[in-house]
Amino acid sequence: MLGWLAAALLPWLIHRYMRQQHQAMPWAAVELLLVAVQQRARRVHFQQWLLLAVRTLIIVLAAIAVAQPVWNDWSFGASGDSQGHLIVVVDQSYSMSCQRENGSRLERAKQHAQQLVDRGEYEVFSVIGWSQSAKNVIGRPTEEASLARAAIEGLEQRHSNAQLSKAVLTVSAAIDRVEQEWPQTDRHHVVFISDQTRTTWATEDIENSGLAALAERANLSVVDVGDEQRDNLAVVDITVDSEVILRQQEIRITASLRGFGSQPWNDVAVELKIDGQMTETATVSLLATGEKAVTFSYQFVDEGQHTVQVSLVGNDDALSVDDRRALVIDVRPRLRIACIAGTPKAADDVARALEPYETSEATGHAVQAEIVPLGRLLELDLSRYDTVFLCGIQNLNPSEQTRLAYYVQSGGGLAVLADEQTDIDGELGELLPFEIGPSVAIGDYRFDPMQYAHPILKPFRGQTTSGLLRVAIAKYRQLLPQAKRESAQVVLAFRAYPRTSMEASSGRESLNNQTVLGRAVNTGDPALVVDEIGAGRIAVLAIPASLASQTADGMPWSSFPVSPSFLPMMQELARHLAANTSQGQQNLLVGQPATCSWDASRRPVPVEVRGPGSLHFTLPAPGVEDAGQVVLADTRLSGIYTLSAAGDEFARVAVNLDPAESNLSTIELRSLPKELSASSTHGKQGQSIARGEHSWVRSLLALAIVLLLFENALACWQGRAWQ
Repeated sequence: MLGWLAAALLPWLIHRYMRQQHQAMPWAAVELLLVAVQQRARRVHFQQWLLLAVRTLIIVLAAIAVAQPVWNDWSFGASGDSQGHLIVVVDQSYSMSCQRENGSRLERAKQHAQQLVDRGEYEVFSVIGWSQSAKNVIGRPTEEASLARAAIEGLEQRHSNAQLSKAVLTVSAAIDRVEQEWPQTDRHHVVFISDQTRTTWATEDIENSGLAALAERANLSVVDVGDEQRDNLAVVDITVDSEVILRQQEIRITASLRGFGSQPWNDVAVELKIDGQMTETATVSLLATGEKAVTFSYQFVDEGQHTVQVSLVGNDDALSVDDRRALVIDVRPRLRIACIAGTPKAADDVARALEPYETSEATGHAVQAEIVPLGRLLELDLSRYDTVFLCGIQNLNPSEQTRLAYYVQSGGGLAVLADEQTDIDGELGELLPFEIGPSVAIGDYRFDPMQYAHPILKPFRGQTTSGLLRVAIAKYRQLLPQAKRESAQVVLAFRAYPRTSMEASSGRESLNNQTVLGRAVNTGDPALVVDEIGAGRIAVLAIPASLASQTADGMPWSSFPVSPSFLPMMQELARHLAANTSQGQQNLLVGQPATCSWDASRRPVPVEVRGPGSLHFTLPAPGVEDAGQVVLADTRLSGIYTLSAAGDEFARVAVNLDPAESNLSTIELRSLPKELSASSTHGKQGQSIARGEHSWVRSLLALAIVLLLFENALACWQGRAWQ
């Protein structure tokens, strides 16, 4: 913009040109007039030169103001012993992978960072790669410019978001180290090179990042290397409709697509791949900022771990990295459930509900229920079972409690069905979400489904005149909440109905009575509670699930075992408990560590990890102290990671993007806080205000306006004077 200073020559050129546009002719009257003019020529020439100087100064001030000059009160280079420290912070979040004709945003950021190093204005350099975490990629500040350039060139694209607070902490640490090792360094300049997306530069993130405190120690700048591309389409989620997937079971795979930008998305091709093989495609359309769900159906033939991936095909949007999403699922041959019976026939009704047919495959659920006497619990291999039901259990010895507690924490599911004699304390009792309290008085009670909010009750939604609401209950055990177990969820509660005076005098209850005798009263007592313990789940039901359990007058505790809702309720409960919570470790977001199960009987060999693209590394050999687990901490890229030992694959992990960064909408540079001096590589200019800097723009523009008014007044005054 300083080139416009050349325009200051225009008034001079025009003046000289006009002075040459005349032809002298001798004329007596004119000569007489010239004699008169010469008497005041000195004053006229002064006025003309003053007007010309004012007009020239107006153009000079306007040109300098557009160049945005600042006066810095820091004494850069004031002393021969002073040094400058340049800290380049390069955004590596996945929005920086947006590709245009002149390369990706990350490539432009690296070029700009190297130009800053090559200017030779600083003596010490720090290069910080910035994404979900921030790291000084050199390891420490350096005085070698070549080393800084090499570090910048080595920055790789990451698949995570950028967290400003992490960058501020790393920058502060770099400044601390420089001040210790180079005490003569008296100036620090931090340059954030980013694409200014709202997910990175949100107002609340800036306020909570500590940027204001950092501005007290360094001069801060931000450079926008983004472009005008805003239209993007992403796969933001992928789910299956069942927590437990069995072989030959038809499941529904649902992928959610979301549009960002201003253009609608028509005829988008969506592809489903199972274990890398394309199985089905679909075509959808959605609005510019809308969301659309695409559902596929599939049946797995083989058991074991499988990879499900949904991708956008041939999609011309801003980002390609968010056009796919993956899921790792475990397919089981069938559910194996052990029904532990504390008394004869205590588990018969539960086992019959879980496996109602002689051939379990005929149910479509492939459940195999086995009744096991309590005396065989210690010799039972619990690892062979997905869920264990304790039916009619009076008490457990310490060894039995230890085995069951370890089984749950290792990923098993445990259901306790309480009757009059059930008393569980000790190690297993501490794991129960609610303590099993005393029995209530005989009455007329019903289930309260709590608006069917819990997934276990999904099959009963809409069944307002039958199902769970028709179960008559005469007696139940109170479940008392434990303060330390706030994560427990109440699935069912109890309601009480008043009895007539005739029934009250008879002292007996009719479980077949379906007439509402008065208004229901919420007792506040839970009927069924569930909780997650370690990698497993545990549930407590406040009534026995057997007609063999009776009250003192010979009546069953409830009609639940003969209710039509009993079979689906037991099966949904078994499925929910069998859903090992450690499966969440197989499906993560970028940057989250994965904990995979390790067979302790394996010999200690290194674990080989193969990730997306060419990512390949080795983990240390697990030992006894690892408690049967392998931790995969490096999940910097999205995709499928496979873990193998001695050539034998034992785990898969799907790592996906956080979809927040798929939104490429940006902030205006002028909206950044005053601590940042903002500029752009594609024409936009923001404010130029930083710590220790004072902008002259407003002062220069104000002076130019004052001179412009003065120039008009001066020209008018001189015109009248000349007349």
